[in-house]
Amino acid sequence: MFNLFPKNKVIILLILVVIFGIFLRITNLNQKPYWYDEAYTLLRSSGYSALEANENLSNGQVISVEDGLRYQHPSSQDKGAMGTILGLASEEPQHPPLYFLLTRIWAQLFGNSKSSMRSLPVICSILAFPAIYWLCLELFSSPLVAWLAMALVAVSPIHLRYSQMARQYSLWTTLILLSCAAILRAIRQPTKLNWAVYCLIISIGIYCHLLMGLVVIAHGIYILAIEGFRLTKIVIGYLVSSLVAIIVAFPWLWIVWQNRNVVTYRTEWTSHKLPFSVLVQIWSIVLDRLFVAWHFNDNFKFIYLTIPVIFLVVYGFYFFRRYTSKRIWLFILILMATIFLPLLIPDLIFGGERSINERYFLICYVCIDLIIAYLLASKLTQQLQNYFWRFITIFILSIGILSCTLAVFSPTWWGWSEFDVKIAQITNSVDKPLIISDLSFDEMASFFSEVKPDTKFIILPNTNLFHIPDKFSNVFLYNPSKRLLSVVRQRNFEPKLVYSFRDSMTKFVFSFYQLSPSKL
Repeated sequence: MFNLFPKNKVIILLILVVIFGIFLRITNLNQKPYWYDEAYTLLRSSGYSALEANENLSNGQVISVEDGLRYQHPSSQDKGAMGTILGLASEEPQHPPLYFLLTRIWAQLFGNSKSSMRSLPVICSILAFPAIYWLCLELFSSPLVAWLAMALVAVSPIHLRYSQMARQYSLWTTLILLSCAAILRAIRQPTKLNWAVYCLIISIGIYCHLLMGLVVIAHGIYILAIEGFRLTKIVIGYLVSSLVAIIVAFPWLWIVWQNRNVVTYRTEWTSHKLPFSVLVQIWSIVLDRLFVAWHFNDNFKFIYLTIPVIFLVVYGFYFFRRYTSKRIWLFILILMATIFLPLLIPDLIFGGERSINERYFLICYVCIDLIIAYLLASKLTQQLQNYFWRFITIFILSIGILSCTLAVFSPTWWGWSEFDVKIAQITNSVDKPLIISDLSFDEMASFFSEVKPDTKFIILPNTNLFHIPDKFSNVFLYNPSKRLLSVVRQRNFEPKLVYSFRDSMTKFVFSFYQLSPSKL
């Protein structure tokens, strides 16, 4: 298929695209606000639990920005690495501790600025490029497919976004890629060393994200399929490697089992029902973000871009299935199905939003990139179709570059957390603002990084504790509940809505009020 190797300038072009993708990853790391999950990463790295932070800060007293930031970076007074582990074990056992411990060490070495905290996932995402190259060589033995796959990932909006988020997903994606390349190598050369490398990678992967277990299961299904469901040397090697990895991960798996009620509570949001029409719309947008992205307000304007994207992906699947050997296409399809279907089927049967959370499917995105890379490489080496597919290749890369460039230099990712940017501009424009909310601290922790140092907060554990100290004349309500608004009005204050945010698709609403100075 790839006897007609492309000219050097094609490879050089793809290398330049990859370099540009790396440049985008390291650009403007401090610009965008932390989103909710990133704030939790910072809280875990500090060694404090959410319970401790809320008990100390959500008490109705005036607190400073410094008070809030204390619970978002390591310090000499915190609980140390063991505090990070114990906080996760008791409050979020569904998240293994590896990445959060790495974040803690990273903050201690390089500081706790946004650029520093986001540089760790950037490095993890850059390591994915050699991992993709290795996987492509194991699958296709083609440098052209490898460089095309790297270029597609480099300028994919969704991969770029998670490469700059202070969460474990870029590390997890890299570990999945390494595990896939390692299992293919172990199948091809079933030596003890190769199985040991595979075992080490999946052991680390489970301590990064529990869904790594689905990847290991996918590898097992694939091996059983190609070995004819016989107990061969390769099957035994896989079983031994997986068993050792489970033994290594058992301490945390036991913690998860012991705290399964906490896991159920923490993941309850995934079962919130959405209308099927909304699910379909979000699925289409999630697929589009592999190649192109836009502000959420423009969803209904650009959603029809899904049609050519679906056509490209479906044709890519068809071409991939027809022109690759069973060992190649079966590996990719089993990997995608094993990760995607367990989250899709419950949504279809019981309702929920598991299947719209793109961060769980980053490796599925990479698999689609591999399929499209194979398609483009094949077409580019067929002289009769060379010019048409050269245009398609350039167009796909160009639309990715444009989307990524706009995203990197925009104040938020496609409008996400836009409300924190807008309300920070409001509060930072006045003297000594006071912000009152009846949310818990952990729900608004990300906002502490956006306001100026002299901003004060009051976080109410009970709306009846609402009060305004005499020295403040610029008072705001941060996404108040209906109960808090009612209490405020009963106290003869008339809150004025100065900013509102609404996602028309998910119906998420955020509001920000200011109390009239004449009433203070």
